[in-house]
Amino acid sequence: MRKNSISLCIGVLLLALWYHFFMDADTLKHLLQMRIGWLALAGVFFFTAFAVRAFRWSLIMHPIKVIPYLKLLRIYLAGTWVNYLVPLKVVGEVFKSYQLKKTENLPMSLTLPTVFVEKFYAFSVMIASLALLPLFSFRLHKIIAGALSAVGVIYLLMLVFIFGLIHKKEQLEKAINLLFFFLRVGTREKALSLAGSFLEGLALVKREGLAILSLTAASFLVLVFDALNFYAFFRAVNLPLPFLTCYFGSCMLSLFYFLPAPPASIGSNELYGPLIFVFGFGCDTELTPLAILSGHAINALVVALSGTLALISVGGKVADYEQATLEVS
Repeated sequence: MRKNSISLCIGVLLLALWYHFFMDADTLKHLLQMRIGWLALAGVFFFTAFAVRAFRWSLIMHPIKVIPYLKLLRIYLAGTWVNYLVPLKVVGEVFKSYQLKKTENLPMSLTLPTVFVEKFYAFSVMIASLALLPLFSFRLHKIIAGALSAVGVIYLLMLVFIFGLIHKKEQLEKAINLLFFFLRVGTREKALSLAGSFLEGLALVKREGLAILSLTAASFLVLVFDALNFYAFFRAVNLPLPFLTCYFGSCMLSLFYFLPAPPASIGSNELYGPLIFVFGFGCDTELTPLAILSGHAINALVVALSGTLALISVGGKVADYEQATLEVS
C-alpha cells in the first residue's frame, strides 16, 4: 500500500508538470473543440485490441484446457485492471493465472507460463515492427533511435538467454550464479525456475502445433488496433497524423508499459507520449500533449469500466492480487 501511495504521488507530480508546461488558454480552447465521436471511436479500438489479446492468450491456453473465450476475455480484462492499479505490471499477469486456479482448478505452475508466453509474442512482434523503421522516411531524434537500438540489443540478449536455457542450461546456470553472486541463492533459483516455466510454455505451443503464424497475426492485429486508437484521439484534437506515425509511435509507447509506473499510468503516459511523438517524430508541440492526455483518459475509462465488470463476473476482487503474488513467491 505504501509503494502504491508513493507511486501515485509521483504520477500526480508528473501530471502537475504536464499542466505547468502545456496547459494554457490555447490548450483550453482546443480542449473545448475536441471531436467526441473520434474519442468514442478511440475507446472502441482500444477495447478491441484487448479482445484480440485475450484471443491470442486463448490460442496458447488451448492445449492445457479449452476455456470459453468470453471467460478468458473477462479474466484478461480483470488482470489488466489490476495492472492499472498497481505499479508492478507483472502483478496483473499473475492475477490472471490465479483466477484460472480459482475458477478452473488449474495449478498456477501450469497456467502462469502461458501468460508470460503471450507477452513474449507481443514483445517479439513489437520489436520486429520497430526493426522496419529504417525502411521508412522517418527522421527520429538520435536519442530515441539510440534507445530503440538498446531495446533491440536487450531483445537479442533475451533470445540468447532462451537459447542457453534450451541447449546449455548447466553452463548458463553457472554463468548466472557468477554474474549475480550478490543476490541470494533463493532469488537466483527462483529466477531460473520462472525461466524454466517460461520455456515450458514455449514448448507447449510447439508441441501442440499451435500455428506460430496465427499468434504472430494476432499480435500484429493488436498493434494495428493500438495504432488506430492513437490515430483516433489525434484526430479528436484535429491533428490528423499519418497511420504509420501512429503505428510506430504506439509501438514505442507500449515498450514503456513493461516498466513500473504509477497507478493507471497517471503522469507517465503524459511524459512518454510527448517525448516520443514531439521529441522523436517532431509532431505538433501544442496538440500532441493534449491528444495523449485525452486519449489516456478515454483508455483509462475503458479499462476501469470493463475491468470492474469483468471482476464482478468472475467473482474476483482487486485484493486477490496479494494472494496471487504469495502463490508464486
